[in-house]
Amino acid sequence: MNKILTITIPVYNMERYLDRCLSSLFLPECENNIEILIINDGSLDASQDIIDLYTLQYPKLFRAIHKENEGWGSCIKLAIGEAKGKYFKVLDSDDWFNSAAFREFIDVLEKKDADIIGTGMTEVYADKTYLCKNYPDEICNRYWTLEEYLRKKNNLQHDFPLSRLTYKTNILKENKFTIGDKYYSDIDFNLQPLVFVKKIYISSLNLYYYDRGIEGQSTSKKGYINHFDDYKEMTCRCVRFFSKYKKCLNETLRDFFESYIISHCVFVYKFYLKQGGGELNILEFDNFIKLSDLNIYNKLNGKKIISIIPFIFIWRKTGINVYKLLKLWI
Repeated sequence: MNKILTITIPVYNMERYLDRCLSSLFLPECENNIEILIINDGSLDASQDIIDLYTLQYPKLFRAIHKENEGWGSCIKLAIGEAKGKYFKVLDSDDWFNSAAFREFIDVLEKKDADIIGTGMTEVYADKTYLCKNYPDEICNRYWTLEEYLRKKNNLQHDFPLSRLTYKTNILKENKFTIGDKYYSDIDFNLQPLVFVKKIYISSLNLYYYDRGIEGQSTSKKGYINHFDDYKEMTCRCVRFFSKYKKCLNETLRDFFESYIISHCVFVYKFYLKQGGGELNILEFDNFIKLSDLNIYNKLNGKKIISIIPFIFIWRKTGINVYKLLKLWI
């Protein structure tokens, strides 16, 4: 490792946003300390022309790899193998960094040593409104064990989004975890390496700007419908991974992972029952959960809609689809 940071940018047909992304990283004074690894995942638009502009002008700062289109996760796996930085951060090509905070962030990385560095982020909406999501002051600018942090934060299951996390690269290179190639593989990347994390450092910096105003994002309703098979496969990967490692985890970490995974399982059941994914498909998924982790399977019985209706339990015991039944009365 001869750099302090590798920033990885997966790119697929992002000519509209890519210059905004790359220009936010322009710190020539840091070219000896950071590398910006741009993975062009078979773009069909002018993304490569924009990439060439930056790599030709600033070859010490920007490095590019062009590959066949295989998906976001395939770019991350390639980048982990290529990374030369002590730390590893992903920046999606339709998002960007707060450039002023970026300069301070490099200074933090040079001075601190942790398995994860956490930073704040800002969501930017189509109407140009902003929603800042900073860590609370009382937990910032200090080290925590992962267990201490989870207890302090009361096991918030969605507190580790891609935008907040910077991993120590060796955590990613030296341990075995499974990242899917396509949609929702960022959830694999967020969750699974946490098994190997001991020490984290939370910074008060607000670094990452996440564009919520882009049509067709995978987290939109249309995105979930179009790519639901990828979401289900991601959920299955996480269940398998948790089942493999749960005996190595203490109670706090086990509860965190279990809660996180159950939330994704609930989404899969809801999707099948609301959208009509086919009786055979939901039965196969339900049987997979039962065989993979009986504790998760049983806890899913208690998950409710409208606060009182255990819809998975009712479906399992009676075959009644509560969502369809409710539509008769709405």
